[in-house]
Amino acid sequence: MIGIDLVSIVEFQRQLDLGGEGFLRKAFTDSELENRQVTHMAGLWAAKEAVAKAAGLPVTKLTDVGIIHDALGRPRGTLGTHHFELSISHHGDYAVAVALMVAT
Repeated sequence: MIGIDLVSIVEFQRQLDLGGEGFLRKAFTDSELENRQVTHMAGLWAAKEAVAKAAGLPVTKLTDVGIIHDALGRPRGTLGTHHFELSISHHGDYAVAVALMVAT
């Protein structure tokens, strides 16, 4: 399965401004919060949404979707026992992510 998501970085910044630390803690793990640059965070949000779409499973908490970067900096996603290859990109006012579920 494949999932894709597009995020407006401007709108994401508004959500950060409104929700503050509580918003961040509901959506991101501690390791995902190490880089709080808005473009990076918007890309992670898009990646989490893309993983949820690719999984075709209900996601009740975005922290259930894990996004990590391997030693070469390539993003990977997990949801339960499912694993995903990811591509995340930023350009102008948008961040986009594509997730592909891989066989385990």
